[in-house]
Amino acid sequence: MWNQSIGLLVMMIVSQTSADFCDYLGQMYKIGITFASGDGCNTCTCMPSRKVECTQYPCYPGCQHLGRTYAPGNVFGKGDSCNQCTCLESGDVQCTDNKCFQDCVYMGTTYKSGSSFPKGDGCNRCTCMDTGDISCDQHSCLPYCQHNGKFYPAGRQFRSGDGCNDCTCLNDGTFTCTDFPCYPDCRYGNELYVKGATFDKGDNCNTCKCLADGTVRCSEKRCHNTCNYKGAIYNAGQSFTPDTCNTCWCMVDGSISCTEMQCFPDCVYGGKKYKSGQHFNKGDNCNTCVCANTGDVRCTDQACAMAPIA
Repeated sequence: MWNQSIGLLVMMIVSQTSADFCDYLGQMYKIGITFASGDGCNTCTCMPSRKVECTQYPCYPGCQHLGRTYAPGNVFGKGDSCNQCTCLESGDVQCTDNKCFQDCVYMGTTYKSGSSFPKGDGCNRCTCMDTGDISCDQHSCLPYCQHNGKFYPAGRQFRSGDGCNDCTCLNDGTFTCTDFPCYPDCRYGNELYVKGATFDKGDNCNTCKCLADGTVRCSEKRCHNTCNYKGAIYNAGQSFTPDTCNTCWCMVDGSISCTEMQCFPDCVYGGKKYKSGQHFNKGDNCNTCVCANTGDVRCTDQACAMAPIA
């Protein structure tokens, strides 16, 4: 009796469980579950009827490139430094075909494709090719000297770098330099001047020069710091007005330089002063006057209308 009950229970469980699943290619899927169909692109669903319904999209193969698989639409490197490929739905691979340029490395320095640079022998040059190879001139070079990272052919003179000595490149690749003592720049007053510079001494008439030995040499002209004009004393460079329209300047040599314009006197009319050429009202509200160059006043003489008597 007990064994019969167990067998009936197992059959009921199996029967109930099988009704909740779909069989697809030997695999059991629960009702409502969506799963891969196995073709790489479609999916299937276990329906309540225990039937399996699958999408029917056309499946395209992946693309193989350099041992790797790519899905349709994927973009990836071709394997060089500049081109790219696309995986097509047909499974084919389509790549760009641009010409790639490689950098060049020469004596530890990297150069771009097409660039030119010194070979290092003093006369030849090299070019970085598109392939990354280096092509150099093969000219026979004269002896050269290297100084402070620069190359100089035999016989060439160049500065030593200390600011005062010169060097000459010899035929054996060595160079010889003068050995003059180098002096600092010149200090005059509170200013510093480079060798060879010319500057004002500070007295408005003498000049100084900074010499190669760091000393300063100045001219010793006699300077006139003042000018005398009709008993008045003016400093060199100072300007003053001797009359109503001219200007004078006191020069560094003690002379005086003035403009020479003709000055016209002012006019006085009605207790007021007017400049030459100035126009003004006569005072009767209808006539006008002008200040003449002679200092006289000339006015119009029109009859003025009388204001009506109220």
